[in-house]
Amino acid sequence: VVDAEHSLLITGQGDVVSPTDGLLGIGSGGHFALAAARALVKHSTLSAAEIVRESLKIASEIDKPRGFRMIGKAEAVSFLEPRPVTLLPGVGRVFAQSLAREGLFTIGDVRRRHVRELTAKFGNTGLWIWQLANADDRRRIEPRSPAKGISAETTLEKDLADRETLGTVLWSLSEKVSARAKASAMGGNVVQLKLKTSTFRIITRRMTLESPTQLAHRIYETGAALLAEEATGTHYRLIGIGISDLVPETQCDEADLIDTSGTRKGAAERAMDKVREKFGAAAIKKGRSLKADGS
Repeated sequence: VVDAEHSLLITGQGDVVSPTDGLLGIGSGGHFALAAARALVKHSTLSAAEIVRESLKIASEIDKPRGFRMIGKAEAVSFLEPRPVTLLPGVGRVFAQSLAREGLFTIGDVRRRHVRELTAKFGNTGLWIWQLANADDRRRIEPRSPAKGISAETTLEKDLADRETLGTVLWSLSEKVSARAKASAMGGNVVQLKLKTSTFRIITRRMTLESPTQLAHRIYETGAALLAEEATGTHYRLIGIGISDLVPETQCDEADLIDTSGTRKGAAERAMDKVREKFGAAAIKKGRSLKADGS
């Protein structure tokens, strides 16, 4: 059962399963598909719809007309050789353009380039794609591992340096993280900000909260404080926010008898959640959300 906000799986025994990371896998190969999806989401800037389209396109183009093929380790390099760099996890449209300027159009082009050159140009991302181009992926597949965090990020349409504009995007992402946390009945003790500069350098900053939260305004306010230290003129192409050190929602956002303003904000946010649940996500929005939508 899927809608714009939630994905739920009803098992053969009648149990309702809600994924902690918004991803579901079904069928005999479900665990493998789920592991691949998690890896792609973690290392890709594509939207969910773009991921589905690209996956279907890739699947339909392999060994037509039947479209089924098992690839062993011995033939992995030759299989990847002629394929476009966008097949690699983490290589989206913008990054592919940067690679093209360096004469890298296929996975084979990446494999033949010296790893030191790629690392010098693209940092850890250069090392990552070189390893993948050589069919060297050392990540362990743990499809049943518990979620360590809940996050959301986006690649910006153009590089941004203005703190207010970045903050508007940050609010929209904070709302997404909050919605996912509430849907999974979890909250986090730590808020982490992620930024990627126009030169592909990744910056992460984190802050431990006095008490765990799943509320958007607390996630945003903490992230905004971290952003203020980094938004000093540097241009960024990606921004993300997340929570980690997860705990059950029963431990989150307890009433503060001293600072009642936070309690009021939390009550207002939960009231807005009820309106959205009844009338849809677009039924009520904060001013920051309207800015993020371009309204």
